[in-house]
Amino acid sequence: MISKNLTIPVELYSRLRELVHLAPYRYEENNGSDWNLSAENAPDLRDESGRLSPDAFELYFELLPHLAKLFVQQNPQQVSAYKNAPKPAAVKPSVQLIPLEKVPEEHEKQAREIEEKFYAGVPEAERVHHVLPGVMDHMLRHDLSYSMILDILHAEDTVMSSESAAENRYGRAVTLYSNERIGYVLVMNAHAPDLLSMRPWRADALIPYHLTDEALEDMARLGLTIDMVRRIPQEAQERYPVPGTAYTLYYFQGYSVKYHPADSRIVSIAEGLPGVRNPLAQPKMRGVKRQPARKIPSDVSSLKALLEEHGFTVAMGGKHYDVRHPVLDPALGKKVTTSITPSDSQRWHLNTARQIRQSFGLDLRYANPEDSRAGIVRDPKSGKVLGEFSTPNAQAADGAEETDSHSS
Repeated sequence: MISKNLTIPVELYSRLRELVHLAPYRYEENNGSDWNLSAENAPDLRDESGRLSPDAFELYFELLPHLAKLFVQQNPQQVSAYKNAPKPAAVKPSVQLIPLEKVPEEHEKQAREIEEKFYAGVPEAERVHHVLPGVMDHMLRHDLSYSMILDILHAEDTVMSSESAAENRYGRAVTLYSNERIGYVLVMNAHAPDLLSMRPWRADALIPYHLTDEALEDMARLGLTIDMVRRIPQEAQERYPVPGTAYTLYYFQGYSVKYHPADSRIVSIAEGLPGVRNPLAQPKMRGVKRQPARKIPSDVSSLKALLEEHGFTVAMGGKHYDVRHPVLDPALGKKVTTSITPSDSQRWHLNTARQIRQSFGLDLRYANPEDSRAGIVRDPKSGKVLGEFSTPNAQAADGAEETDSHSS
């Protein structure tokens, strides 16, 4: 084999030297199951909980892929020759692997395909009821679509009833739409067009989820009931496909489950959301290290609190909230509007953050609230100050100080 030279940043070289003791491992696949990491006289790659340690994760899934990227950039001819060389069928991968940087794009593609299948045949104008991702997936697994929701809501034989927050498990007032002929009950938010849950009309027709031994241990450790665990994948507020696997993570009311949809199996349960690595947020190897992005909340009250934390004023303006910033725009000529009860789009909160970025130059994902309230806008990549603003009162005070100094 002909050796090739590779130029790498000194900080990358230093970190590789620190983690080199984790490198002498071989990968063995056992009949299509998980990889077996084994090596003689080598340290364990797992932490106390049996999961891959942060150092091992950094070496194998951040530093080594970065080295491969540098090699491709610095040796284009060798890479091109390898790609064009004929290869025996034995070394071709059995599945099409997704490049790491394409994972977020693949997630969005999967989400679009799910929505297209779920809303098939229903015009945009009639999609007025927001359906939680977990409810949407639950319905698709049982070959149900959005049109069935409309059938139940508009059917003459549908029976409507109400429950207060104290009478149900949802913690809010709900309206039930029951249709014995169609065979399902819809649970709708009484104050917004949100579908919170969908269940069979007969309680004994519920299809239970299967829990693995690990999931049962997690349930006992967290003190959860079987009813609560089964609600998580059905009523999830968010879902995260696990790249390269058939699993999906569902998040609901502070808990998440790792779910296998093919056999309705809950594999594990965790408190909070397990770390789902975003390949685009991996640390830079040179220059100023970018701070981790802050997640833009998807509910109105949390987004309103985030805006106020950054010094914005959020006032009622008819059917929308008017968002202004008295320091970044003392004349109050700029404003952004956001919906009071968003139900037409699952990206409304991201659209609001984008409008804030375009109108005020402030990126809510990276901005420091102390800077925002003081009227300082920084470049999220370099940290350099892009602009400093002040209120008219502050400007007047500065002018008064100058006048006093001149008179004295």
